[in-house]
Amino acid sequence: MCSTCQTWSDHTIVRWVKATLEGRQAIATLGSHSRSVAVSRGCPQGGVLSPLLWCLVVDELLARLSGGGVYAQGHVDDICLLAVEKFPNMVSGLIQWVLCAVEAWCGELGLSVNPDKTGLTAFTRRRNFQVSSNPVYSEGHYNAPCWSSIWE
Repeated sequence: MCSTCQTWSDHTIVRWVKATLEGRQAIATLGSHSRSVAVSRGCPQGGVLSPLLWCLVVDELLARLSGGGVYAQGHVDDICLLAVEKFPNMVSGLIQWVLCAVEAWCGELGLSVNPDKTGLTAFTRRRNFQVSSNPVYSEGHYNAPCWSSIWE
C-alpha cells in the first residue's frame, strides 16, 4: 500500500479498505456457461471508494512529478502532464525524465501504465511543428519522441 495511504489513515481504516479489495471474484457469463476468476489488482469499477483510493495513491506521484518545468494533474483515473520549455529538445528531455519517474514509481507499487492509453500533444506557436510519434514503449521502457520543427 502506498506511503501516503499509510501516513494519512488510521490502521483500522487501512485494514477495512484492504479487506474490501482482497478476495474479489469476477464472473463472466455467456449463455449458460459461467467462468469465475480471482481479481488481484485494481479497484472495483464503479465502487464508491475507488476514486478516493486512486487519489490517495496517485497524489504521491503527482507531488514527485510537479516542478522543474513539469505540471502534473490528476482527473478521474487519468494523469495529465504538461512539460514547458523554450526548445523542443528540452521538452523531449523533460518528457523522458517524467516517463522514467512514472515507470520507477509504478515499479515501487507493482503497477503498470498501459502503452495504448499513453498519448502526446504538442502545443506551440510555431506554424509547422511536427511530433515524430507518441512515447514509444519498447523492451519494457518508454522512450520520449524526438521533436523537430520545420520552417517554411
